[in-house]
Amino acid sequence: MKVGIFLLMKLGLMHKVVSTVQENWTSQLAEQIAAPWGFDNGSVKYFRGSANFIFVGKREGQTYILRFNHEDEREIAAIEAELKIVNYLAEQGLRVAKPVLSAEQRVVETIQTELGTFYAVVFEALPGGHWEFEALTLEQFESWGRELGRLHQALKQMPESYRQGRPSWSEQLAPLQQTHPEAAELLQWMETLDHSPQYAGVIHYDFELDNICWDGDSAGILDFDDCAVYRYEADIAFALRDLFEHGVDAQDSRLHAFLTGYTSLTELAPDAIAHLPKYLRAHELILQARLCRAVDIADDPMYPDWLRGLRVKLWKRVGGH
Repeated sequence: MKVGIFLLMKLGLMHKVVSTVQENWTSQLAEQIAAPWGFDNGSVKYFRGSANFIFVGKREGQTYILRFNHEDEREIAAIEAELKIVNYLAEQGLRVAKPVLSAEQRVVETIQTELGTFYAVVFEALPGGHWEFEALTLEQFESWGRELGRLHQALKQMPESYRQGRPSWSEQLAPLQQTHPEAAELLQWMETLDHSPQYAGVIHYDFELDNICWDGDSAGILDFDDCAVYRYEADIAFALRDLFEHGVDAQDSRLHAFLTGYTSLTELAPDAIAHLPKYLRAHELILQARLCRAVDIADDPMYPDWLRGLRVKLWKRVGGH
């Protein structure tokens, strides 16, 4: 069963929805949720589950992506705010996965099912493929950084009203203060930083290679569902997590190449690189809290092996805390 190791939805919900998937990857639940978009009969197939449920389907032979989640996992206002940002970026000429209107001319549909209420969105499928981190050349690191710089430059021009409905660094860290004293320290540190528009705004939050489709030299950007308000260098820290696995090396040629591409299209704050370790730590604390929330089932033989194995992996990832 295809699931994400760092899925953020509750395992109990994952189990209920994935249990509806048949051997041919179809699901009556997904077909019900996809109905407002008029997909070709029997074409909607399960792709993966992580922060959302993702199905791939066709309409008049063209491929589209169905994304949905339970109302307990996502707020409709946050989804609508995300899609407003995506459409803005498309209007600015960026290649992004745009939402598709339903038959009722809505970007988000609310679907009542036997498993509860789900919010659903359909996106255009972007052409291209994904680069593998281990195989990247310095030129590709530079291209990757350039695309993040292009995105940030467009976001810097976006009216501040587009931030409404999206979380901020303070909203994400504040709830962790009681259980993680370090979160309080990070929050206090971030409050001392300059958050004027040239240095802070909406960031993608997950600009890793899995969320970029390369079609030749053209990059298409996916998955803005975690976009949030931070200093822009936080996006660099989060994007390059694999590079920083053993700490930030400011002399790393790959980091230099990435930043060369980035700064060719937008400004980087003078003190940005020095901030990367603290943003990485903030990201880790937020991720651990989400993963702890996701593990909402006991280790019980009643669950399928794939789910029990996933539970163990997630629990190990957070150290059993």
